[in-house]
Amino acid sequence: MKAQAWTNEHSAVRALTALGITHPEEFGEILGDCIGTELGPVDPASMRREDKHTDLHFSTKSGLDVYVEAKIDDFVSVEQLDTYSFEFSEAIAVVLVPSLQAPDVQAVLKERPSVRAIAWGELLARLTEVNPLAEQLAADIDRLAQLPGSKARIRKLLSEASSKSKHPAEVLVKQAHTGRRFPCLDITVQGTWVFGQVEANRDAQRSPRFHVTIGFKVDDDDVSNPESNQRMHDALSAAWDEAERLEAQRGVPLSRHGSRSPQQETFGMDAPYQARGFRGSHVGFVTQATEHPAEALEWAVELAVEFARISQRVWAPSDT
Repeated sequence: MKAQAWTNEHSAVRALTALGITHPEEFGEILGDCIGTELGPVDPASMRREDKHTDLHFSTKSGLDVYVEAKIDDFVSVEQLDTYSFEFSEAIAVVLVPSLQAPDVQAVLKERPSVRAIAWGELLARLTEVNPLAEQLAADIDRLAQLPGSKARIRKLLSEASSKSKHPAEVLVKQAHTGRRFPCLDITVQGTWVFGQVEANRDAQRSPRFHVTIGFKVDDDDVSNPESNQRMHDALSAAWDEAERLEAQRGVPLSRHGSRSPQQETFGMDAPYQARGFRGSHVGFVTQATEHPAEALEWAVELAVEFARISQRVWAPSDT
């Protein structure tokens, strides 16, 4: 029989929940040992997955309340845990992560010392003594971490590119994530409407390739107010001309793909690739992809510097 593989967070949590229901005494004892708190046996009937958006929530037979936020190929954040702490104000907070040494994990533990953290490997090694399926789950999680396009690897590559970048002081580069929690670098320029991101393709099975999305922040007034709408049109038109100049002179490769879009029609641009919407409240352009994150970041910085001049010309500093 072919071995079952758990290769995403949801299915791994399902498997972990099954282990807790099947072995409530051992599960509670082992988890308690790992986090340094005596829990006692878990109440199997209390085990809930995706309860108020957290991964796992349960009670012990001694009356303790516990919630577990599990991460396999994603990062943990204070903001996310604070949301759960509000929902489960009396619960013991546990984060289950691939590595306790990851920067995001260390940052959370520093800011929220009441949170208990445990590595998947440590917990599953102990649970393997109870049920051999835990060993298989651990192996699958390890395999996922080795995929060339894993989020963890992309975060690391972007972090390295950012730390080595020699960009101007007015250009701000910040490690962040897209609306769907894919790793990226946010690019802004102080005192302007410029906003961009460096991100990778979203296929963990493939080696990452990095591209830039960059343009200007947009709000409702830019859509509904004719004067503001014209300013955004003027800014995008000037930015596209500048981007084409950088393409010809500096080799910044622009993407010229895409079908007609609402953004194109709203701002009266000639082609869809001259008004691409991204991250919900921004509009701009996209570059082609490169396998080198540092190169993509260099493109982003060059574009941001030139777009900042356009922003300052089109919008008064007090508007930004």
